[in-house]
Amino acid sequence: MVASELLEAARAMQNGFVTSDRTTLIASTHRIYTVAEKMQMGDGRFDSDVVLKAARALAKRTVLFDMQTQAQAAGTVISAVMFGALAGSGALPLSRGDCETAIRGGGRGAEASLKGFAAGFEAAAEGVTRAASEERRSRASPDVKMRPVFPAETHAILREGASRCIDFQDRRYAILYLDRLDPIANLDHAADGYKLTIETAAFSRCGCATRT
Repeated sequence: MVASELLEAARAMQNGFVTSDRTTLIASTHRIYTVAEKMQMGDGRFDSDVVLKAARALAKRTVLFDMQTQAQAAGTVISAVMFGALAGSGALPLSRGDCETAIRGGGRGAEASLKGFAAGFEAAAEGVTRAASEERRSRASPDVKMRPVFPAETHAILREGASRCIDFQDRRYAILYLDRLDPIANLDHAADGYKLTIETAAFSRCGCATRT
């Protein structure tokens, strides 16, 4: 069973497509949030760790990692990483050489697809299973720096907001989030309530960074 997103894997398990005696479950741990999750006033996200625990309990073998991040790093689509993970798992009689030959025959974009395939293949061959919390930390790109204008007391909140923006969309979205806070941070630092203003804005500027 191969799933391109974590709740897709959850639905497969719920519908009985995963069994402990025969199923290799290969799934990406990144999230594409449902409408029901995003419409909540607070943090309405489904607990990813619940799905990961169920996967380990219900599948004979699991290969779980953030395929979307690997695809973005390779400049390709997630299906290339999924294909690599499937081949690397050994669940099907697919040799790495035959798979790479087929990818090269695709022409345009083949090199990027080969990079994504290699990332997926190697992760599966290592038997990778990463916790959702580990994946979330990896998505909080260290090159999204705090601006000097932001008070030190607000950095923890701003990092969390930037991390959620990356998780929700990508690094550029996190930078846009911080850009929108710059005008507020550039207000008179001596003004009463400054810290409260920047902290409140940090959570209100981006819907994916709502306070719980």
